Amino acid sequence: DAPLVETMGFNWEDIDNILTGWELEGWGPCDALVLDYADILAPPKGSKMDVRDQINRTWEQLRALSLKRHLLLVSATQTNRESYDSRTINRRHASEDKRKWAHVTAAYGLNITSEEKERQLMRLNYIVRREGAYNSTKSCHLAQCLALANPCVRSCF
Repeated sequence: DAPLVETMGFNWEDIDNILTGWELEGWGPCDALVLDYADILAPPKGSKMDVRDQINRTWEQLRALSLKRHLLLVSATQTNRESYDSRTINRRHASEDKRKWAHVTAAYGLNITSEEKERQLMRLNYIVRREGAYNSTKSCHLAQCLALANPCVRSCF
């Protein structure tokens, strides 16, 4: 079991230092890092950038961190208001700063209509994908049981 760390008020450098500390304690290299919402990480110390530039810098540094440590970095981000009325999320639905898409290897949309929610279905789609072809309008369908938090793939891209 990997340790959980509350990262409120931390920036990407703090997270890198935590990973280094774990390695020194014998945890070995980390294969995956899950950040609950990278957009709210603290800016670099002493930063005087505006919020949009801080968010872009954070995503840029998280990309560098994943490459440096050869790990899968997973995080969530919010979409803009326009996405609320859209059936499928796409690149236009970035909140704060569309430059986030430039730093990720892949971004997935979690899509669900009221009818799908009633039937416990969800659709995943690529928003962006760095390597390989993709079609952001195609979805992978999931059957889910929210009470168990256990999705099951029903189709593929």
